[in-house]
Amino acid sequence: MLIRPFEIDDNNTCCDLIESSFAEFIEPGFEEEGRQTFYSHLQEEREREHFPDDIFGFVAQNSNDIVGVVQVRKNTYIHFLFVDKRWHRQGISRKLVEAASVQVAKRTPDATHLTVKSSLYAVAAYLSMGFIQEGEQINEKGIISVRLRLDI
Repeated sequence: MLIRPFEIDDNNTCCDLIESSFAEFIEPGFEEEGRQTFYSHLQEEREREHFPDDIFGFVAQNSNDIVGVVQVRKNTYIHFLFVDKRWHRQGISRKLVEAASVQVAKRTPDATHLTVKSSLYAVAAYLSMGFIQEGEQINEKGIISVRLRLDI
């Protein structure tokens, strides 16, 4: 399994992976407003032609297939972390988060943590990677999530 930096040419494949994972695991727990909000954000990602300096990411690649993706915004916020369901529970999310943590330390030496607003589906996975829950469930524009932090 190769963990490598995200390239703009990966964008459509990653968006497809994100969309299929969201549809199967997260969307069923959302109301219409949350679904519309998520798909609107995803459409913005699909149309992106380059990334600002404060956005970066990594992909997990098996042979020629991208099987996981992490995107970090504002240098310390995990915006997306998705792994193809065929590759769940094999440590890919952990490897992607580790790669992101190393990059955060390089890009932002004074950063002390990574943050994420996790779907309810993924909270247990984040906790198993050492994230700490910061508060209760929140609902922002129909997106139901829990704030988590990983000290780096």
